Parts: sequence; structure tokens; C-alpha cells
Amino acid sequence: MKDFHIHFRSRFSHFRRQSRIVCVIALCWFILFIRLLEGETVVIKPNMERKGEKPNMTQEERIADARKRRGDHYANRLKIFLEEAPSIKSGGIVFLGDSITEGFPTKEAFPDAYVINRGIGGDVIEGVIERLDVCVFNLKPKRVYLMIGINNIWWFSPDAPPEELGKQYENLVLKMKQGAGETQIVLLSILPVGGGESAKNIKVNAVNSVIRSIAEKESLAYIDLHPLMRDEKGNLREEFTADGVHLNLKGYLAWLEMMLPQEEFFGAALHLMPLWKKKCGRSFLITKTDPAPDGPYPGNRGPNELVIYTPAYARKSTGTNEWGVEAVVRNGLVEKKEKTDALIPMDGYVISGHGDAANWISSNIRENMSVTRTKDEIVLGDPPASNTTLTAFQRLFHLHDLYYDTLAKMADKQESSESLKEAREILFDIRRIDLDHKERNLQKIEEIEQRIRNILK
Repeated sequence: MKDFHIHFRSRFSHFRRQSRIVCVIALCWFILFIRLLEGETVVIKPNMERKGEKPNMTQEERIADARKRRGDHYANRLKIFLEEAPSIKSGGIVFLGDSITEGFPTKEAFPDAYVINRGIGGDVIEGVIERLDVCVFNLKPKRVYLMIGINNIWWFSPDAPPEELGKQYENLVLKMKQGAGETQIVLLSILPVGGGESAKNIKVNAVNSVIRSIAEKESLAYIDLHPLMRDEKGNLREEFTADGVHLNLKGYLAWLEMMLPQEEFFGAALHLMPLWKKKCGRSFLITKTDPAPDGPYPGNRGPNELVIYTPAYARKSTGTNEWGVEAVVRNGLVEKKEKTDALIPMDGYVISGHGDAANWISSNIRENMSVTRTKDEIVLGDPPASNTTLTAFQRLFHLHDLYYDTLAKMADKQESSESLKEAREILFDIRRIDLDHKERNLQKIEEIEQRIRNILK
């Protein structure tokens, strides 16, 4: 009996030990199950950060998930990036950001470099974090230029203080550093905004201060684009945008001028001249004049169209919506510019544009500028003479136009190396005036204007 009790106790103790092990294993599986379940919830919950490369999701599932949480455009762009990734060579240069980056004509500006545009319209800091694998890590680029944050300020988290947005931005930067290896990371300032949203520049400037401090803390390069991109009031320069946020070609040229060394910038500017002729030339084709007012779009002004409204139009105003730009012309001179639904003068007409046409109007037309309307196109006259009431800053706008118009002609004619050398030196002088307010006076601007005109003689 004693032996039986000893044997029983021994077997019972062994059983208890096994029971404990089973319980511990069961508990571990239960915790793992809960975490996996919570992890799955995090994946489909809107506006939450997704971590890593999501190995449990197929490419199709990832795209569908992005479409559900971040919209069609984000998902469509992500699909393109995922499909392109296997064929992209390492050592390239990546531009990473939102719609401002997506619209950057990188291929035209850098035809001889391996530049990869990874901008997505409407994207925010959190959205960039989600796609770092396919946009940076897997590409193994030599350098990444990052500009992101305006959509966080604008609509995604408008009430968040700059410090909170700075923490989100720093989280993005730290993840990039952790997974990007030897890639050089360059942080670009968030651009100023213009038009009716210029009050947001207070927060833009505050967040930029945080970004600058992050760059210093993490020993990263930081480029402040504001010196060339802002006007005298600190807003995005009117000639660089049609809507106060997105850039036209002139805006992208200013971006390049701040980002690149002088020699490289001249080469990029020369490459962009065919695009300049198309988007910023002195004339633009008229799509239609006095269309029927009842069309598929307000004022019957369709996508990328330039429409002329005269006193013969069926209404007193154009009837257009806010997605465009208009210029009121009287006696052959631009009287003013309007955003929408401009009144049609009895002794003049309204030039109204959407999309590409709106960008052309915002880039090239200014008050008191002479304008000629033919049957087929609008033709702009020469900039007003220097002895008008224009300030030096306003005159500088016309100087840029004169210079790039001339450079575009030189590119067409394949001018001699001596002429290109002079054009390069003039560009460097314009850059000095741009950046140094003390150099910004009418006399120096007039001297450079004459040098520009002399190039083609």
C-alpha cells in the first residue's frame, strides 16, 4: 500500500506538471490569437498606421485595403508602384510626397538621370509611412527628396498642433532611416500656400521649424524652398500656382533652382524649355467663344479649356465655378483677375480657363498687361515698361518670363556655346537678385533685361 501511495503521488505530481505546461501553452496560443485578431482589426481600421511590409497580405489584398481606407487614387498609384518595383534599378533618385510631387515633371527635367517619382495626390504623412517599402526600401535609391505635410495641415488633421504633426513627421523620418540603409534622405520644407488659404501659412511655418529641427537632430539635409517660392507677404507666389496650392511649371522651376547647384539647374531648365513653350508661351489656343450657357459644366467651360465670354454671351457673368481662373480685359489691357463667375464688361471680354488653361492664365497674365484676341488664340503683349508703377518684385516676375522665353528660343535654334554661356551667367545673376533683396532694384533688372535681349541679336 505504501508503494502504491508513493507511485500515485509520483504520477499525480507528473500529471500536475504536465497540466501546468498545457495551460501555459494554451494561454500563449490564446494571447497570440487575440493579438493576431487585434492586428487584423488594425489593418482594416481607417486612418491607422500599418507597420512593416505586411507579409500576410497579397498584393491584391493590399491594393484593395488601400482603396478602402485611402481612396481610389492612392490605390491606383500604389498598384503602379508595386508593379514597377521589380524592374527598378537601385541607385536612383526618388521624389516622395503628395500631389505637388506627383505633378513634378521629373522625367523632362532629368532625362539623363534615373529619377523615380513617388508622389500620390492627397497623400499624408501616415500614407507615406504605409508605402515606404515599395517607394524607398525595395528600390535602394541613392537619394530621397521628401516633401509631405500640407494635406495634414489642410484637411486630414487641421486641428493638430504643429508639435503633434512634427511627431508624426519624425516617426516617418526614423522609419526611413531605419530601413533605407545608405540612402541619403533630404527633407524639403512644406511650401507656402496662397489665395484664400494664406492664413494656413502660420502653421506651415511652424511645422517647417519642427522639420528643420528634426533634420538637425538626425543629421539630415534640409532645403528651405520658401526664399524663392513666397511673395512679399509670405504667401505662395501668384505666378507659381492656379489654385494657391499646386505648382505650375514656373513653380517647379523655382523649386529646382532652390534644390540644385547652379550648373545642374541650368541644365534642368534647358531640358524643360519644350514644356515651357507648351505651358508658358505668350499665346494660348481658344477652345470656344460665347458657348451655350447650359452645358455639362458651369459656364460650359470644360476640362483644360480656354473660353472667351463677350457681351454677346447669354448671361451677364460667366457662370463658371471655382475650379479655374479668369481675367477681365478692357481696351486691350487686363483690368483684373477673378477666381470665378466674373462679370463681363460691355466694352471688353473675359478670358476663362480650367486646368492647363487656368495654369497658363495664372502663370502669364497680370494686371495692365496688353492682350490681343484673334479668332483662334489669345496673344500676350510684352511686359509693361520699367517706368510703370510696378514694384521691383513685380518686375522680377516679368524678367523671369523674358529669360525663359529667350532660353526656349535658344533651345530651338541650338545656339552657340558662347550664347549658352552668356545665358547661364544671366541666370546666375537673376538668382542673386531673387535671393538678395538688397540687389532687387529696377536698375539692375533693366540691365539684365537688356542683356537677355542682346543674346538673340
